[in-house]
Amino acid sequence: MPKVRIDSTLEMHYEVDDFTDPWTKPETFLLVHGIGRNSKVWYAWVPRLARRFRVIRPDLRGFGQSSPVTAGFQWSISGIARELKTLLDILNVDKVHYVGSMGAATFGLQFAHEYPDRLSSLTACTGPAKLVHADPTATPAAHHVDREGMRSWIEGQMDRRLGNEVPQGMKTWFTEHLSSAPLESVSTIEDYFGTLDLRPLLPQIKTPTLAIFAQHHLLPLEVALGQYMAIPNVRLLVLPSTGYDVSVAMADRCVDAVLEFVDGLKR
Repeated sequence: MPKVRIDSTLEMHYEVDDFTDPWTKPETFLLVHGIGRNSKVWYAWVPRLARRFRVIRPDLRGFGQSSPVTAGFQWSISGIARELKTLLDILNVDKVHYVGSMGAATFGLQFAHEYPDRLSSLTACTGPAKLVHADPTATPAAHHVDREGMRSWIEGQMDRRLGNEVPQGMKTWFTEHLSSAPLESVSTIEDYFGTLDLRPLLPQIKTPTLAIFAQHHLLPLEVALGQYMAIPNVRLLVLPSTGYDVSVAMADRCVDAVLEFVDGLKR
């Protein structure tokens, strides 16, 4: 399995999918998974993207086959962006189309702010610039995970995450996928994620951006749209899903939108 040494504490696992014609020089997509996932979550995206583009799918620190978080590790969104940039440096990749799902969409905003010259485009799938809960009395996810465990938390919100349109088999698979994430990684990064507020950075992001939302969103839809409208060169898309996790629940529709978006940048 391919791995690279990012720093003294992180060996990052990644996958490269490239089924482009061998005489071409394809552009590169970087697909970055959200909190509690790993690179396998992009299974439905790869067949369609990899025929036209080189696709890189890393496992973030603490997830998948990358190094686990160490005791007392302090998360940093700038640190996550730097680790992804280092991966691109090691792989000699100059620019990418960044696609981030959920928390990784938020990480992508930071990446676009710090390393704009490394991005051809940014796609953010249901990732908040600031996590504003519709119900301020709701128990934070990290507290639920710590108290009742990963599976209880995941099963309790799977219908809200994927909606009513998907088959039960998808919900079962995704429950297993999320349940495999290390508890320490999920609880610590969820706590940190709740403190982030990237709204001040949004007017400074010049990267062409596609922001994809669902009718039933992690945030109230009007709040999510309002956050991303601050990006100068943004395209907003709302998909008709009763679940907020559209990169999984509506993968084909998302890929359609991303390809249309990227193709439009060339015209």
